[in-house]
Amino acid sequence: MDDSARSDACEDQRVMRRVIGSALAIALTACASGYGSGPPGGPVDRIPPKIVSTIPDTNATNVTQHELTIHFDKVISERPSAGQAMTLADLVIVSPKNGKPDVDWHRHDMVIHVRHGWRANTAYTVTILPGIADLRNNVIKHETTIFFSTGATIPATSLSGTIFDAITGAPQPGALIEAVGRPDSTLVYVVPADSTGRFVFHGVTPGKYLVRGYVDQNHNGGLDPIEAYDSTTLTLRDSTRTEFLTFVHDSLGPRLGVIDATDSVTLRATFSTPLIITQRLDTTTFALFAADSSRVPIRSVVAIREDTLGQVHDATQRHKDTSTVIVDSATMDTVVRAPPAPPAKPTRPLMIRSVLITVFSPLHPKTNYHLRAINVRGANGVVATSDHLFTTPAPPPPPKPHSASPSDTTAKARAAPKP
Repeated sequence: MDDSARSDACEDQRVMRRVIGSALAIALTACASGYGSGPPGGPVDRIPPKIVSTIPDTNATNVTQHELTIHFDKVISERPSAGQAMTLADLVIVSPKNGKPDVDWHRHDMVIHVRHGWRANTAYTVTILPGIADLRNNVIKHETTIFFSTGATIPATSLSGTIFDAITGAPQPGALIEAVGRPDSTLVYVVPADSTGRFVFHGVTPGKYLVRGYVDQNHNGGLDPIEAYDSTTLTLRDSTRTEFLTFVHDSLGPRLGVIDATDSVTLRATFSTPLIITQRLDTTTFALFAADSSRVPIRSVVAIREDTLGQVHDATQRHKDTSTVIVDSATMDTVVRAPPAPPAKPTRPLMIRSVLITVFSPLHPKTNYHLRAINVRGANGVVATSDHLFTTPAPPPPPKPHSASPSDTTAKARAAPKP
C-alpha cells in the first residue's frame, strides 16, 4: 500500500471514531436527561394496577380454599406506597379477624392467609386499603372489598353508622369499628371508616354484639389505653345503624389543666378529659382564690362548644353540583362520577372540655391565683374535684408616642392660616 492510500485509510478511521464518539455522547446525554427512558411503543404508563380476578370469587359460598389470592393486571410492588403502611399486610383487613393476616407477594398476585385458616360456616369480608402500587409507583387510591363464605350463604345483614370526635364533631376517617360477639368473644368483625367517617358491616351473623369504634393512632389493629373510643351493645337481626362519639377514657376523672386569661376579667379553663354536657356548670362549680387565700367572686360560667358544624355546613355547600364525566384511559369507557357524599354530622350532643369564667373585678397582672373545680363529672361518669395554680400575664406595653414625620410637619405648616 502506498503512502497516499495509507493516509486515506487513517483519515477514514479518524472520521469513523469521531462519528462513533458523537453518537455515544448523544446517547449518554439522552439517558442523563431522561429522553428515551420510557417503554418502547408508547407513552409512559401512568395507570395504577387493577384487580382482574380473585380466588375464591367475591360472593362465593362453600369456600374450601385455605387462602385468598388476588390477581392484578400488572406486577405490583412488594412495598406499599401509603403513609404508615410498611408491608402489604398493613393494607389488608380480614373480618372476622384472627390476628394480623399474612400476605405473600408473587409478582402479579397477593396471597392472603389467616391464622388457623378460615372459620367454618362464616361469611368473610376482606378489605384492601389504598396504597398498593406497581413498579412505576402508580398507586391504587380506593378501597376494594371482597365477600365470600365458608358456609352455604352470606347473611343479608348490615350494621352501619358514623364515627366522630366527641368534642369537635369532626368525622374520624380511618377509624376502626369492631363488633365482638356475645358470648362468643372470639368472633370479632372489623371494618374501617371511610373518609367521611361512615362505615358498614355486611354479612354479620345475627346475634348480640359489643360494638366499639376507636382511633387506631399507632396502626396496630387494636385498642390501646391512650386511644379515643366509644362503644355500645346491640342485637343485630337484619339492618341496624349506630353512631360513635370517641374520646380518651380516663379512670381518674376530669382535672383542671390549662388556664388562660383571655382578658383582665375572663379566664378560659380546660379540663384533661371531656365533660358530660348535661351537667350544670355555674358559679357554685368553681372557686377562685387570690394569693392571700381570699376568695375572688365569680360573675358567670359558660361552657365552650368546640364543634366544627359550621365548617361541616360550608363543606356541604361546596359538595353541590360537583359530578364529573371522565373517560377511563384503560377501557376508553365514559364514566359519570357522582359527587362525593356530604360530610356526616353527629346527631348526639357533643361533649365539652373548656369553660369561660368571668369575674366582677379585673385580676391583677403578673399575680398568682388558685382555681378549684368542684365535683365535675367526666364523660366516663367519674366525678372529681381538682385544683390548679396559674399566673396572670403581664400587662401589654404602653403604645409608643407618635413622633411627627417631616411630611406631617410640612403639611401642618401649609394648613396653618397665614397672618
